Amino acid sequence: MMFGFSQNISTQLLPIGDNKLVISHNYYTVSFQTSFKQAEWVAYQISDSTAFGNQARTNNFKEDTKTKDVSLKPFYAKSGYDRGHLCPAGSMAFNSTAMSESFYMSNMSPQAPSFNRGIWKKLESQVRTWGYQNQHIYVVTGPILTQFIDTIGIIPVPKYYYKVVLDYQDPELKAIGFILENKSSKQPLSQFCVSIDSVENVTGIDFFSELPDSLENELESHFQNELWTWKPVKVKTTNAKKSTKQFQCTAITGSGSQCSRTNADSNSFCWQHQPKTTETMVWVCGKSKIFHISKDHGSLKRCKSGIREI
Repeated sequence: MMFGFSQNISTQLLPIGDNKLVISHNYYTVSFQTSFKQAEWVAYQISDSTAFGNQARTNNFKEDTKTKDVSLKPFYAKSGYDRGHLCPAGSMAFNSTAMSESFYMSNMSPQAPSFNRGIWKKLESQVRTWGYQNQHIYVVTGPILTQFIDTIGIIPVPKYYYKVVLDYQDPELKAIGFILENKSSKQPLSQFCVSIDSVENVTGIDFFSELPDSLENELESHFQNELWTWKPVKVKTTNAKKSTKQFQCTAITGSGSQCSRTNADSNSFCWQHQPKTTETMVWVCGKSKIFHISKDHGSLKRCKSGIREI
């Protein structure tokens, strides 16, 4: 059973929190808390066709005019904290629009550099791998806005962050949650796993309220580590079978815009941008555990050091 979620999945499975200012962008949705100057949750999806995109990271941080709030960028300058992505840039690398939108300040929360560039980044990469493996996953993430370790101007610095992941496609529906402290950690990600109920208890957010009650209770009450793969996987791309349904090509042209052609293949590429059938390995580079497919590996500068991020 697949629930038929749209491209912006959170419009159909929207978490219930404060939800006073819910902002929908093309590829993710934000519930922005004006009193805390950051989101209480950000919801997005990852699929097997979007998990390992090759759109270049822009680093073009910009104010989100939809928040109708004060400028947030100045408070991060020389604060000692990173502008930590909630919806990761690496998960929005499938086209230029998605990448650009990921740099709205409404998608940022102040994170310790050792956390943002370490265990948090590692979790983001792991979740992308799950998106590829499970074809479609739904992700909600954000700060826990009840405990703080510092302030930067008018922005409080959260002590903890959470992430919940739902695999909503047969044959194996499953869900898992994470709670991580905003500091460096060398512990394996599996040490931070918790049930969705546990995340709901500390955040006050109801994540999967639109699911049938019996299914919601089953998915949220416990988690099973063994249902999730914790190692890199082989990435296999194949030519899709013919279909009467039309899809827009997701390839990026030389001018940097998305290809405007529609095509009859569900692999999201038109005839000109159709990839060859290959089987490649996901590489894990550097201490930061960057995941990318091997066709991109050779072109990444200083890849072994983990400096370059997809």
